[in-house]
Amino acid sequence: MEAWNAVARQKLSASRDARKRSEKDVQLLANRLRLLRAEEAKALRIIEEVRRRTREVLETRMKNEKMLQYQQAIKQYNLEELRHMTWHDALSFLALAHGLSY
Repeated sequence: MEAWNAVARQKLSASRDARKRSEKDVQLLANRLRLLRAEEAKALRIIEEVRRRTREVLETRMKNEKMLQYQQAIKQYNLEELRHMTWHDALSFLALAHGLSY
């Protein structure tokens, strides 16, 4: 009977140790999962920030391109106007553009 009790105590102790290890493993996995979720959330925030910045850069680039096209159109218009002016009108226009009187 004493031998049987010793075996039963050993099995009970081994079972308790296995349960403690399992509980510890569950806690470690839960901690790891929490860290991974936090890393994922951080990565998603960074991705969204990069997307926002990309949109801003593209919008600024498009705005600058439109402004450049507008400026080129104005220059072209002014050149066409100058071609159609008489020599005297052209000199007056250029003088006026540079703040001079003619």
